[in-house]
Amino acid sequence: MKLLPVAIAALLACSGCANAANNPSPNIPCTLPGADAQTFLSIDVMAPEIKAALARQFGDPTGQHIAMAPRDGNFNIGDALDEETVNWPFHRFIQGGRSGDRWYVWYEYGGIAYGVRAEIFDLPKQASAPQMLFDQSVSSAEICKTTLNYLGGAPASGG
Repeated sequence: MKLLPVAIAALLACSGCANAANNPSPNIPCTLPGADAQTFLSIDVMAPEIKAALARQFGDPTGQHIAMAPRDGNFNIGDALDEETVNWPFHRFIQGGRSGDRWYVWYEYGGIAYGVRAEIFDLPKQASAPQMLFDQSVSSAEICKTTLNYLGGAPASGG
């Protein structure tokens, strides 16, 4: 019985701990189709057009700043904010990549509910901006399969 008050005090003292991203970003293996396929673990090395589209999506009309923590960075997993976490973003990059003209971005989001989101873009070489093909929450278990469907994941065999 003496441990109960101590346990409650510890939980209250750690109310913002859920926001502390001491946990690394998910590692989701996914082999992309195509000889020119690339996987990126930093958003900084992705196509400028993709980064600009994400920045605009997250509220920067100039397309310059993406309100997203880097892979393994601190972000708000929950909506309980404290002095340390109040300026942390509610999104964190997992990984991105491309196969041909198709690009994907996976990220975590926090707030009232935690989740993982996949976005798929078409960005032909002559295009000035990408076209969004898919933007949806997806389970970590299904995110690779879903992404491959949009990247043309089935090996080309006559169709």
